[in-house]
Amino acid sequence: MHRLSPEGSPGGGKLNKLSHIDQILLKMYLKHRMRTFQGFFHINPDYAYWYRWAAMAEDLGHIQETASLMRATHKKTD
Repeated sequence: MHRLSPEGSPGGGKLNKLSHIDQILLKMYLKHRMRTFQGFFHINPDYAYWYRWAAMAEDLGHIQETASLMRATHKKTD
């Protein structure tokens, strides 16, 4: 996995060059996943479920909806 940095430092990439789905995945990985873990670590299930797990599920639904739209509009070439 490549290391990503906003500055575009060596070994990193520019975040603005990522696709929309990649940006959502990065947000899920860096923000929602970590905050969900923090909520459970600090024994705060309300924060973990309602504010972070729900955000991850919403982002996943958005990715799945975009993927199904892309598949439906894709024209097969034989």
